[in-house]
Amino acid sequence: MAAAAGVLLLCVSSSVAAAFMMDGDKDKPVPVLDPVAVSAQATDPAQGREVFIVYGLEGNKGYTVGKNDRENTCSNLGAEVATEEQVKNAYDNGADWCILGWWKTPDNIGMPLQTSRTGCGQSGLHKRGAEDGSKSGVHCYGFKPAKNEDDRIAGFNGTKWSRYE
Repeated sequence: MAAAAGVLLLCVSSSVAAAFMMDGDKDKPVPVLDPVAVSAQATDPAQGREVFIVYGLEGNKGYTVGKNDRENTCSNLGAEVATEEQVKNAYDNGADWCILGWWKTPDNIGMPLQTSRTGCGQSGLHKRGAEDGSKSGVHCYGFKPAKNEDDRIAGFNGTKWSRYE
């Protein structure tokens, strides 16, 4: 609330200064920032970022992303490898995919399942260790590419491409 008041004060004082600089010409519009929008951006720099899964599947070869490839896979998409906490938060918000993926925690892979499925397991946030040389998908955290921009990226769940839809 205090941040919004500060932004509002800044906007009002900017408007007065702009009017003064225009020699008091009241016929010209004075741009004013929306204090609520500015406050939201200032307090939540992660707004619009989300966890998304990169399949890492290549035809019949199966998973292709090794532990040492996960950072590059995400950074090539302008993202970073998701932490366990970020994947849990995505699960709590409806993430649902039957695709194993690396997490930032070394040697851990997992997947969020909202519903039990044959071949995937029971519902829940699955986590397990990975053996040396294991390949998987990777959970990235950042701004998710647009649908159909990269066919290695899965939807957020069965009905939404993004958490924010």
